Amino acid sequence: MKKLDQILGNFTSKDKKRYSGKNGDVFDFLQLIKHWPKIIGEKLAKNTLPLKLVNGNLTIITNHSVFSQQLSLMEKEIILNIKKEFRHLNFSIEKLYFQTNPMLFTNLSEEGSKKKIEVKSSRPKLHPLSPEYLNSKKKAKNYFSDIEDTELKTSLESLFLQMTNNEDKDI
Repeated sequence: MKKLDQILGNFTSKDKKRYSGKNGDVFDFLQLIKHWPKIIGEKLAKNTLPLKLVNGNLTIITNHSVFSQQLSLMEKEIILNIKKEFRHLNFSIEKLYFQTNPMLFTNLSEEGSKKKIEVKSSRPKLHPLSPEYLNSKKKAKNYFSDIEDTELKTSLESLFLQMTNNEDKDI
């Protein structure tokens, strides 16, 4: 395991100028990531993440294009919130750019769900071939048949199955 000063040893003076304010303070991008929920809100922070800051352009990775669109509408507010949070630095973010990568957030949620698996209810899960499960799956397909977005439809069906699997009565 490397120490932080070993990693930062490769941080050139050119990089320091790019991320430093008038007083020479170095902007810590990890602090931006840490304060991201405070800057844009908890709900949006779960589906977005700052990726890089280069020459005043902040690139944000999002879980879905809907979040990119929402953040683009909030661009001025986000830039102001970043400036408020890091007011001791005088760097400028001029523009926000977005990249959509749902796989990143899937991987992150899978890591989180591994922890959640340990804290499950004592009731056993239904087997995917059991009549109860197949009946619930059929109901889910019927409930959400009007939805055209395949990803959303699959997610809603999955949630429905999870809910019916954890309840004692049929929905």
